[in-house]
Amino acid sequence: MEYRVLGDGFLKLVIQRYLPRFFYNLTQQELEFMGDVAKEDFVNYAAYTRGVLAEPTYREIALSHLSSLAEDNPLAFDRMLTSWMEVWSIKWGQRVKLVLSEDQREEEVIQAVEKKASKLVPLLGGLYPQLTRFAVGSLISNGEVCFTNLLADTVVKEVLAKLASSMSIEEAANFARSNPVFLLSEIVQRARALARYKGNLVVLKVNPSFFQEAREEVHEW
Repeated sequence: MEYRVLGDGFLKLVIQRYLPRFFYNLTQQELEFMGDVAKEDFVNYAAYTRGVLAEPTYREIALSHLSSLAEDNPLAFDRMLTSWMEVWSIKWGQRVKLVLSEDQREEEVIQAVEKKASKLVPLLGGLYPQLTRFAVGSLISNGEVCFTNLLADTVVKEVLAKLASSMSIEEAANFARSNPVFLLSEIVQRARALARYKGNLVVLKVNPSFFQEAREEVHEW
């Protein structure tokens, strides 16, 4: 566990040094926030390329690989991170929208999905994290490399909410456990649909002061 924590800190620090190459005039708060998101996305990407996303310990395996690569072959690590971050920064601009207030209708839809899925998730046991890891891989394979954890969780919960809407929670849980291939197929379809969608996929409500460190106004990424 000690190594994993050190790996997290190391990777975030490195990514924070790369971010200013792709985003102009970031504040320290922005570096912290974007560094956290990019770190998790890069770990997911490394796990995907190594073929270990299906493993429960995929995160530790990916961090170990990245740390070893950075130490043993820093030029290869630099090429990997730079190439990935070029795509990630583009996706951030395409997919992430910052707002000062929430859209009430969108929030109601999200809450409805969350409410239905939250009743089903506890009944699925270890199946739920497996589905989420699969969704991460599906998103990456379709070119969506930004906010992969959040989008994967959303994709899976939408699939589960759809299932819960057509039958009782107990029936939905039994169906999900008995028909995982159906769920995987639904996840693949939704991941492809997200990739085809032209517009924002992640809407973040922010406090204006969060982005006003030593500035007079909020700027857009």
